[in-house]
Amino acid sequence: MLVVLQWVYNILDKKSEVERIIFEDPDVKTGFILVPDMKWDGKQLEDLYVVALVQDRSLHSIRSLTAEHIPLLENIQKKGLVRTAAAGYTTVAF
Repeated sequence: MLVVLQWVYNILDKKSEVERIIFEDPDVKTGFILVPDMKWDGKQLEDLYVVALVQDRSLHSIRSLTAEHIPLLENIQKKGLVRTAAAGYTTVAF
């Protein structure tokens, strides 16, 4: 395991930031967890960035993405937008 990614694995394993999770899709290949960016103050929606952390631990960076990951990306776009809006973050756009 890459030590640099430990914070990501802690969120995916629900060892940290559990209260900040907006949405979780547990599917191993197309699943992800949505959390607000850690720098967000929790108040200004205009400053909100949402981070999608993928369940597929073989992906270490955006450079690892290939055409086979298109279903994952479509799932993040579709569910991410709906769930972010449902959580009350209505100014978020993909």
